[in-house]
Amino acid sequence: MLVNNTLYQKYSYSTPQPILIGPFAGDGTTNYLFTVKDEEVPFCTTTNELGAINCPEIETLQKGQSLVIAPNPVRGWAAIQAKTGKTNVYGAGVLSIVDQDGKTVQSEKIAQVALFHLDTANLPVGKYTVSLWVEDDVFRGSFIKL
Repeated sequence: MLVNNTLYQKYSYSTPQPILIGPFAGDGTTNYLFTVKDEEVPFCTTTNELGAINCPEIETLQKGQSLVIAPNPVRGWAAIQAKTGKTNVYGAGVLSIVDQDGKTVQSEKIAQVALFHLDTANLPVGKYTVSLWVEDDVFRGSFIKL
């Protein structure tokens, strides 16, 4: 897979589906061009131009902390990334998802918080607050489930 004509990642046919990529900057200025190319069958290629994406999913907190949740709104899977400034946060953490009524609807340990994926299939439509605890820091964000 190429993103903006740069190799993003190679996947085999045995890679579990769906393949989730990103998150990518949703700054409204970066144009995205995705190309999927079969290395064994060179004429089997497809390209999709998404253009610029403007995403309000980054909530900046104290100390430059942010939790990137994409896509937002979410229909199925979401990619989540913890950052301090422009640097990814590494290590294990604990994720908590709270619904609009303040009820914790999901809590789980995350082995690597730099980038992980969340399946929202079992969550009803609504707005959710996400808290991610990593050592002494907490990262917060929110998403809308469609």
